[in-house]
Amino acid sequence: LNQSEVLDEKQVKQLEDSLASAEKEVEDHLRPRLHDMVQQEAAQRRLLTRINLDIDSIMADIANLQNINST
Repeated sequence: LNQSEVLDEKQVKQLEDSLASAEKEVEDHLRPRLHDMVQQEAAQRRLLTRINLDIDSIMADIANLQNINST
């Protein structure tokens, strides 16, 4: 029974160490990468908004030119 308890304590310690290592990996590497990706997504969304506004403006110009051409 005593050996079983020692083994269990070793397993618990290994699990705790593994968990601590995983948490460190998340905090040191994954969380900063996620932050960068969120920033990139926001920049791409702003770019798409500007592109859509440009398309709307061009479509309005085309409609205006068609009106001028038909008169």
